[in-house]
Amino acid sequence: TDGRLLVHLEGGAAFGLGDHPTTQGAVSFLERVVPAAGPSCRVLDYGTGSGVLAICAALLGASSALGVDVDGPSVASARRSLAAALDGGGEGSG
Repeated sequence: TDGRLLVHLEGGAAFGLGDHPTTQGAVSFLERVVPAAGPSCRVLDYGTGSGVLAICAALLGASSALGVDVDGPSVASARRSLAAALDGGGEGSG
């Protein structure tokens, strides 16, 4: 394996599944920065949508990862994505 994590997202009405190039670039950035910053790393995902960036930051070791959104369906989606990530997320991928 390449050591990357597989994160399960709820997706659907609020946002996609994290496959947009901008999201992938942000996740790649988090993969480099969060582990290098160590346990003092805190991440704010403003306009969180599905919650993918906050979830990834937490799984990568951020001491705090907060997703914020004003859109009700996005908040509900992010909560479901977090539950899915806690249930089956963080698995090693192939």
